[in-house]
Amino acid sequence: MAQAKLPDEQPAAAAKSLSERVTSEFANMNAVRGMNNQMAPMMLLLASYVGTMIMSMNMTQSSMALVAAGIGRWRLFAARNLINAAAAVFVSLIGSSLLIMLGGQAEHSFLMLWGFQSLFVLSFILLSQLCLLLFG
Repeated sequence: MAQAKLPDEQPAAAAKSLSERVTSEFANMNAVRGMNNQMAPMMLLLASYVGTMIMSMNMTQSSMALVAAGIGRWRLFAARNLINAAAAVFVSLIGSSLLIMLGGQAEHSFLMLWGFQSLFVLSFILLSQLCLLLFG
């Protein structure tokens, strides 16, 4: 604007009118109260995935030792799936209980939270074990 040799008042007026054109309007659909409730879902997911990766590595080492000892592969597969389901239910029970006991915000009941967390923990377990079974 200075290169266009305009008077000092004209750029100031243009800047004021341009800043008034941009406004914001927020419509919160899912109100979250507090920073702890914003971070809890991410931390539950992150801790669950890292924990299941460690569990899968330990399960793979144990399985290799049992195969070497003469246990059949299908019997071992059934035992692994039973352990996976039990671990998903137990781990998600602990995570959901801690979330509720520490004052976390839950939109639905405890059982729905526990069930949903059980499903994603089980899917993390199966995904990480699939990768280890396929790639070693």
